[in-house]
Amino acid sequence: MLAGMFIPVGLAMHLAHNASHLLAEGAGVIPALQRVLNRYTPFDFGTPNWQSSPLASAEAIHWLQMLLIVAGLGLSLAAYEHLSIAWQGKRPQGARALIPFAAVALIFTIINLLLLNQPMAMRHGM
Repeated sequence: MLAGMFIPVGLAMHLAHNASHLLAEGAGVIPALQRVLNRYTPFDFGTPNWQSSPLASAEAIHWLQMLLIVAGLGLSLAAYEHLSIAWQGKRPQGARALIPFAAVALIFTIINLLLLNQPMAMRHGM
């Protein structure tokens, strides 16, 4: 029942990873759309320029990723309280019951932070 509290940690990791793709490579959508529109419509939308720059700097992307991961941990701890109330029918008594769940969520968060700080080639086993 309380395992659902770990969902925000996992979702935060996916969001953080995909945010880097969106912000670093997202500008490539425009020339791709130009090419499709040129090919399948009678209008001329210009020559696609594939030399697009990222939508955000590498440093901004890094800090956004870290923020998303930490927010996932916070949401995970908030989900614990919500799920424990739904399960037990009352607010949890003390923090002692939270400690093992919070420790596991923190371990997952630390692993996610370490993974996101690896070079992209290291993430894919190259």
